[in-house]
Amino acid sequence: MFGNVLQEQKTTELVRVKCVKCKSREATKDDQMCDSCRFLVTIDGILESRKTKS
Repeated sequence: MFGNVLQEQKTTELVRVKCVKCKSREATKDDQMCDSCRFLVTIDGILESRKTKS
């Protein structure tokens, strides 16, 4: 039973998902984006919200 659990963990670690936005770096969270693209999307969101408030 424990062997199956360890085997599943090994197979999930081997699957590396690429970022959906830049497709070059590894995705780091559930949104499937890398940290750099996530940062840029956050900055764009902040700038857009400031434009609408002005």
